[in-house]
Amino acid sequence: MKKIILLAVFLTAAAVFALEKDIGFDGAVEFAFPMGDFADVAGLGLGITGKAYYPYNQNVDITGKLGYIYISGEDSDWNFSEIPIMFGGRYKFPNKFYGSFEMGFTVFTMEWNDYEEDETELSFAFGGGYIHNRYDFSAFINSVQTDGDSANHFGIRIGYRFK
Repeated sequence: MKKIILLAVFLTAAAVFALEKDIGFDGAVEFAFPMGDFADVAGLGLGITGKAYYPYNQNVDITGKLGYIYISGEDSDWNFSEIPIMFGGRYKFPNKFYGSFEMGFTVFTMEWNDYEEDETELSFAFGGGYIHNRYDFSAFINSVQTDGDSANHFGIRIGYRFK
């Protein structure tokens, strides 16, 4: 319950922040495809994220992202979830494509039967995307640096820009 309240507070703050004159905001569906050792225990992930954009100049946006991603376990007893709190930027090319990098923290939760463990870990993502009208299509590699290992996934994000 604490995670849901925390997420609601951050999303409300992001929406209020986005009401400023030059700041854009989008909401998105995000898919997570685990990679490496993480793929041995985790299946497909699905979530929602919000992203705020502040135009630094014509080609560069400063970004902030917050969301919730649920990742099913390969074994039905395991489940994972991520709450990414990331900041970064994107460089927009003239043809509506862009490259991006984000860094921050992720609240990473592992659940197994009646056991649950939360960790707040360093995370980063890099990738690229395409902007078409109010839609933002992107693909990226995300890495959460867990204790002695990492939980990596390939992500696909489909966003709709509200402002």
